[in-house]
Amino acid sequence: MSYFLGIDGGGTKTISYLANEKGEILGRGEAGASAYHVTGIKKAVQEIRRTIDQAMPSGPKQITPIETACFGLAGIDSQQDYDTIYQVLTEQQISRQLVLENDAVIALVGGNAKPYGVVLIAGTGAISLGINKQGQRKRAGGWGHIIGDEGSGYDIAISGLTAALKAYDGRGEDTILLPMFKKKLALNSMEDIMEKVYFSLSREEIASMAYIIFQAAQKRDRVAEKIIIKAGNELAQNIKAVINGLQLAGEEIEIPLVGGVFKNESSLLIDVIKKKVLRSAPKAKILKPRFEPAIGAVIMALSQSGVKVDQKIMDNLKRTII
Repeated sequence: MSYFLGIDGGGTKTISYLANEKGEILGRGEAGASAYHVTGIKKAVQEIRRTIDQAMPSGPKQITPIETACFGLAGIDSQQDYDTIYQVLTEQQISRQLVLENDAVIALVGGNAKPYGVVLIAGTGAISLGINKQGQRKRAGGWGHIIGDEGSGYDIAISGLTAALKAYDGRGEDTILLPMFKKKLALNSMEDIMEKVYFSLSREEIASMAYIIFQAAQKRDRVAEKIIIKAGNELAQNIKAVINGLQLAGEEIEIPLVGGVFKNESSLLIDVIKKKVLRSAPKAKILKPRFEPAIGAVIMALSQSGVKVDQKIMDNLKRTII
C-alpha cells in the first residue's frame, strides 16, 4: 500500500491529510501558520512537521515511506520563494516525491475536484486563479494588503473602519459600524482606535473583523451594503481577468468560492459576483467548493504519483474525510 500527504499551509493555520492509494483518508493534522513570510522558515517547517505528525495514525501500523507529499503554501509567489521552500522541504525527507504549489492551486483542484478550472479565494487576502485543460495558468489579484487584495477580508474590514471614522468625524454617512467597532475593540473613545489598529492588531486580526460589515449589511445599513457591493465588484473583476486571460468566456466553467469571506454567507456579495461574471461568461457557474484545499493537495499528490483519480477515488475521499 502506498501513502500520500496533502498539506495546506496558510497565514493562520496548517492542515494536512494522510491518504492511501484508494483515496481513503487515514489521518488529519492541524497546526499554526506556515506562510514563511509571516512566520519565518524555521517556524514554518516546525508547524508543517507538527501537522504531519498529527496526521500519522498512532499504533503499531507503519505508514512509511510516504510516496508523495503535495504542499500548497501561502507566499509561494515567485521563483525565489519556490526555490527557497523546495530546498528546505526536500531536506526534511518527508516523502519520496515532493510537489510544491501556491495555496491557490490546491484550492482550485479541491474546489473543482479536477486539475483545471477557475477558483476565487477571499480570506485575509484575495486572488483568483485559472488553469485550462492545456495546463496554462492565469492569476489576478493576490498582490498583498498594501498594493492589492481588493475584496478580501482585510480590505472589507479596513473599509468598514474607515467608514466608521468618517461618520465619527462628520465626513461621511451615519452608520451602525461606528458603535459596532467601538464595542468590538472595547474602546473608551474612538481616539483609542489608532493604538489598536497600528500597534495591537495583526493583519489577520483586522481581516477577521470583516464579519461586522456583513452583520451591519444584514441590518440594511447603507454604508455596509456599499462596502460589500464594492468588494463583490472587485472580486468579480479578478474572475473576469482570469476567464479572459485563458479565453474561457464561452465555456461551461465552475467557479468555487473559497475562503473566510464566503463563510459569512452573504447573498448580497455572491449576487454581485454572479451578476458581473455572468455578463461576460454566461455559461459560468458560481458554487461552493467540492473539497477543501488540503484535499486538493491530496488529489494532486495522488495524480503526481500516477494514480488515476476517478470517481471511486473521489467517493472514498468524501466518505472518509475526518
